[in-house]
Amino acid sequence: MKSERQRDIKLDIANAILKAVAVAGFLSIALVAPNALQLLVTPIDGKRRRLSQWEIERALERLLNGEYLKRQGPHNNLSISLTPKGKDRLHRIELKNAVIKKPKQWDNRWRLVFFDIPQNKHKQRDVIRRKLKELGFLQIQKSVYLHPYECY
Repeated sequence: MKSERQRDIKLDIANAILKAVAVAGFLSIALVAPNALQLLVTPIDGKRRRLSQWEIERALERLLNGEYLKRQGPHNNLSISLTPKGKDRLHRIELKNAVIKKPKQWDNRWRLVFFDIPQNKHKQRDVIRRKLKELGFLQIQKSVYLHPYECY
């Protein structure tokens, strides 16, 4: 149980760093003032705890070693940016956390989602189908889904 919680904390810190790098200039502030990252880390069990400088630095090193981030420039003018692998991970995080907000009043319009993904990419197609169903879409055909609310 404790190891799962520790793994979740590590993932949350890494995800927060990736999000911070995606927002231009925020990482330099986060490294100077590590408490700024606290805002992006989701609380575990509803309790927000203070992140240590060591945890943040360790997560940053894991992201650099995993080639999700790249370090550029001399030590006194260091900049860190997302790699294509890091952008892909960030997109996966965003997809995993995607939600469709239900408005107070329905606008009496239905939204259709169509997709055409080749047979050789069946895994990606299955991921999209699963996510659409998770978001509350109704499957009309294999690649046609219906939803009553705005989905952008």
